[in-house]
Amino acid sequence: MLDYGSPRTGYPIAELREEMLEPAFRGIGGTRPTEAALIASMRHVYDYYPEALVKGRLAAERMHEEYTWEKAAKRFIEILEEHKKDETATPSMRRPASMKKLFEDQNRALAAAYRI
Repeated sequence: MLDYGSPRTGYPIAELREEMLEPAFRGIGGTRPTEAALIASMRHVYDYYPEALVKGRLAAERMHEEYTWEKAAKRFIEILEEHKKDETATPSMRRPASMKKLFEDQNRALAAAYRI
């Protein structure tokens, strides 16, 4: 999950388990922390609050610089352009695989843009 943050801007939690995710999100790299890991991380933030404030400021700066509507729209257009190149196949040949890939790429781009 370091795609969404780093030790510089947050507190990555090592103990993760995928089985807690809703079925629709399993197998795509999503996880949730164990209760013990989450408690330990929250306790660290409480004990070292000035450090947490610095990380929060750095994270906010990164969000304002990297995750803008303009960048999300640009990436989305890039993905659409990549799929436009596949126009040579007939719709019946192209649609199932291409549409699935288009939606996966679109979701990845949106997730990357907004780190959701």
